Amino acid sequence: MEFGVENDEFVANAGDLVIAGLNVKRRFKALTDSHVLVINTPSGPSEGFIRDLSKFTADNPPTESDRHLLKSTKST
Repeated sequence: MEFGVENDEFVANAGDLVIAGLNVKRRFKALTDSHVLVINTPSGPSEGFIRDLSKFTADNPPTESDRHLLKSTKST
């Protein structure tokens, strides 16, 4: 995916996390057949939660401890 955030342009690959703050111009364009997940949340705890989720991969799935921690973080 090609992203534009304010005046910067860059290519994000699978697993990359792109965050744009409030009132920041943004755009994205698929360079190949792609899937993108857009989560519109306020910054703060929600942003930290999304960063925590982004560290997991097929080779590094969440442990039971991670699952418990993420559940308790989500409710705050």
